[in-house]
Amino acid sequence: MVKQEEFIMPYQIKDISDYILWYCNQKQYCVNVFKLQQILYFLQAEFLVAHKNPLFEEKIEAVD
Repeated sequence: MVKQEEFIMPYQIKDISDYILWYCNQKQYCVNVFKLQQILYFLQAEFLVAHKNPLFEEKIEAVD
């Protein structure tokens, strides 16, 4: 029997960003807009590899 991949509904990028900022504030980590974008980029990549679905639908690009 073939196991079907479970579809995971994408989250809102604002909700993810809010959580990241809340978490960083709790841990007293300094995070700026550039760092937030990097975190979101790596979260999207990791989620795609692990679940074969995007974490969020908004387009995001790597920054040089």
